[in-house]
Amino acid sequence: MSILKNIVTTALLLLSVSAVTAHANLIQNGGFEEGDFTGWTHSGNLDHTEVRPAHKHDGSLGAMLGAIDQDGFLSQALPTLIGQKYELTYWLYSDGKAASHFSTTVGGSVFFDQSGIPFQTYTEYTFDFIASSTSTMLQFGFFNTLGFLGLDDISVVAVNAIPEPETTGLLALGLMAVVLSRRRKQSTSTQKQRHARDD
Repeated sequence: MSILKNIVTTALLLLSVSAVTAHANLIQNGGFEEGDFTGWTHSGNLDHTEVRPAHKHDGSLGAMLGAIDQDGFLSQALPTLIGQKYELTYWLYSDGKAASHFSTTVGGSVFFDQSGIPFQTYTEYTFDFIASSTSTMLQFGFFNTLGFLGLDDISVVAVNAIPEPETTGLLALGLMAVVLSRRRKQSTSTQKQRHARDD
């Protein structure tokens, strides 16, 4: 009986841990609080792209994006589950300079692509996607020839997360053990009643 309790307890514990993990942010250094682009791959036009306090949305720092004429890129490969739905959220600022561009690509699909972004204070953008691979590439492309864009507070979290196979299997094993234990108890009880009648 103690083994049965241990199985059920462990399964429930793994499910609770899985639920917490499901809502964890998959992005490394999404708020740029490391003071640089740690966790990100920075490519393309690298000019005038820095992490500064003046371009923060929340926290202490934010990304200042001022590549000239041609796009710079920030990208990050995310560990994802095939078939799982995820929510991407980020905050974008524009100083309204005409010669600007910003794009968002997830797993090769373009979710946002705009040139000449008008002035806006930090504005939240949210997109949902379903992973088709165990590694999904998130990429931001940007330039602002005469000014700067700001990017901050990037997150990707699972929506209605799918339990991992080992967690589901362990829970199923625990439930089967409970059912078998109840059947044994019922069988033993029935046998005792028969013996009592025979006596």
